[in-house]
Amino acid sequence: MKRDSKLMLPMIFGPWTAFMLSYALAFIARSAPNTKPFIGYILLCSAIGITFSWLAWRFVLSATVRRVKVIGVAGVLSLLLTAAVIDVVHAVIVTLSQPYFFGSGPGNFFSGVLMEFISFYFVYCMIFFFALTLELSHRDAERRERLSQAESRAHQAQAMALRLQINPHFLFNALNAVASLISARRDPEALATLHRLSGFLRIVTETSPHEFSPLSDELEMAEEYLSVEAIRFQDRLSIEIEAAPETAGVLTPNFILQPLIENAIKHGVGATEQPTAVSIRARMIDGLAEITVGNRSCDPAVRDYRPDGMGVGLRNVADRLKAIYGGAATMDSGHVDGGFQVVLRLPPSGARAGDDPAPRALAAADA
Repeated sequence: MKRDSKLMLPMIFGPWTAFMLSYALAFIARSAPNTKPFIGYILLCSAIGITFSWLAWRFVLSATVRRVKVIGVAGVLSLLLTAAVIDVVHAVIVTLSQPYFFGSGPGNFFSGVLMEFISFYFVYCMIFFFALTLELSHRDAERRERLSQAESRAHQAQAMALRLQINPHFLFNALNAVASLISARRDPEALATLHRLSGFLRIVTETSPHEFSPLSDELEMAEEYLSVEAIRFQDRLSIEIEAAPETAGVLTPNFILQPLIENAIKHGVGATEQPTAVSIRARMIDGLAEITVGNRSCDPAVRDYRPDGMGVGLRNVADRLKAIYGGAATMDSGHVDGGFQVVLRLPPSGARAGDDPAPRALAAADA
């Protein structure tokens, strides 16, 4: 209701003020006598018009307009009829009041009412149609804002669901590495792995609940995870992590690299007895952070690996990027010389195209 008042007040006072001034100027321009009575008369006409316009909108038309979705024939007729009914009452009242201002009324009462009706009707119609248009425009803006908020929340919910789907998977792999070492009675290595796993879990549990963190944090977690796998696979696994200094602060979705690293392990060192290198490289190209995760081996099982479509890990990463960034981020994957690699290209702010930076958007959503 407060919004209706803010919308209607300028819509009512503006036209009636213009009506009053135009009539006053026209009267003065004719150098007619008895200016004061005429000014009093048009002030009365405007005051009644303002009052009737407000009462009509407040108690009759506002409820009707709220049900109108578009300006159609029924809505137009309703406004025209309401304006006509109010205008008749208005015209009768001011015609009856003329003797009090001018000493006498019109020669023909009905002609006087008709003249006043014509004078006021345009003003009423203009007020009601402007108010209707403004109301529908305001309602459309609110609808689009609600849709935008719902879309944003849906993106966040989808990203969170995909993240939760990934987390148990990489935790299982880490714990399985410890179990394998214990079964093989490799106690010193199992103890070292537990220490590494402890560091890995510490990073995971201390990760901010927001969807983004600096790439340096993501790489630190990846390094801890790979160190666990390196103890498990010994000489069969070598690790290469290279990140340009300017990429350290790039905002990335939490755990976005984890499924890619797991795939590199599974289809690389896990598929051969030959040495396999797993690499992570990050650099800035054309304003985007390019992050490459891949494996490389001389074994044909790794070198010639060509997946049919996307597995769960790659599909989850692609879905998360789409949910978070829209079309502002890309993911490419495919066979390279000696192995397979996935390339992510992310906006450095962690925001979708046209949006505010991610941390501020997420903080506002959390609030």
